[in-house]
Amino acid sequence: MKIETSNKKFAGQSMRLGNETITFNNEGVFEVEKELGLELIEKYDFLFEEGKLPKPKEEKISDQADLETINDLKIKIEQHKATIDRKNKEIALLKEDNQNWRNIADNALKGIKVELPAEKEVDSDDFKAILEEKSFDELKGILTSMGGTLQGLKTSEQVIKKILALEEQGKEE
Repeated sequence: MKIETSNKKFAGQSMRLGNETITFNNEGVFEVEKELGLELIEKYDFLFEEGKLPKPKEEKISDQADLETINDLKIKIEQHKATIDRKNKEIALLKEDNQNWRNIADNALKGIKVELPAEKEVDSDDFKAILEEKSFDELKGILTSMGGTLQGLKTSEQVIKKILALEEQGKEE
């Protein structure tokens, strides 16, 4: 009679059950005489006749807090996926821009006259979205590089507003 175990950590192991030493194969199955097999199945709750191993039960989520946590994590996953998609698009644009500049440089080295591409304009909403992804320290660096001061600014939102105001002043001039 073939017997299998529900505990797969026994696979490939030998153990003593009662007066008998049995050796599980790599699938967690061993073979014994029918009488001994029935006795072992009755005595140990982790042993079953081959093919009669119970199916593992699926855990049901019943706790409301767990459901809320799962929903929150799903929302965060979607947000991160959207951020990744946006970053991938930015990367693709930068790679395309890089390739264009490489082509211009190659043509210039070959002596071919080339016209430089016009700078791409970034609208204020895109610029603000880019700034919102930056850390407070990065924002401070951007502000100071634009000639702004940090006097009275304590939050990222305040620094972003100041950067946007400086950017608008630069466009007007």
